[in-house]
Amino acid sequence: MWEARQDRAVVSTVQAHTPHNTHFSCHSAVEHNGCMFVFGGYLYPKEKFDSTFAFDLEDRTWEPIQVSGTPPSARYAHTAVLYKKGAEKMDVHIHIIRGESSTSQRASTISDGSYMVVFGGLGNQRFNDVHFFDLDSMEWKLIEARGEIPCARSHHSAVVYGNRYMLVFGGLSDLGNRLNDLHILFNQKKRKEKERKGKVFLNPLK
Repeated sequence: MWEARQDRAVVSTVQAHTPHNTHFSCHSAVEHNGCMFVFGGYLYPKEKFDSTFAFDLEDRTWEPIQVSGTPPSARYAHTAVLYKKGAEKMDVHIHIIRGESSTSQRASTISDGSYMVVFGGLGNQRFNDVHFFDLDSMEWKLIEARGEIPCARSHHSAVVYGNRYMLVFGGLSDLGNRLNDLHILFNQKKRKEKERKGKVFLNPLK
């Protein structure tokens, strides 16, 4: 494990036992309230993990987390971002920008708090599911999205912008094709009585 200091250009080694007492890779991690939360990962040649761990950045110790809900299935090469939700509840709506897709007409809500949002990855198959991990209650929840769902993928990238948009780009498809499509998941505010609040994958090029 390595530590990079923001106040000066220094990168140093952090001495700490790994969660599985061995080397593993292709996991995801976010930082929240002085802890680094890690999910999933891969151990060569075939072991995949579905466990959630926390690393205390002050004490420099690992702790397994007792989670509730239904965590994502074992996977690696997925993404995780930190999302802080405000007071207003939301649905999830997904709209594709470009590339392969499948459709869904489902909806779900989440409450206030801070979340690790996990998308996609590779396990016994490639995934295109969205999971929220509540960093306060330690509960996993599958977000049932509506709209046009991005195709299943792994080795993609994702970032949060302005705490409203999650951008997902590229990756590898089920056929091993390199993808170059862009998806934006965002919090849609209700403007008209007939509109539904929710998260929308929107085409920014239109």
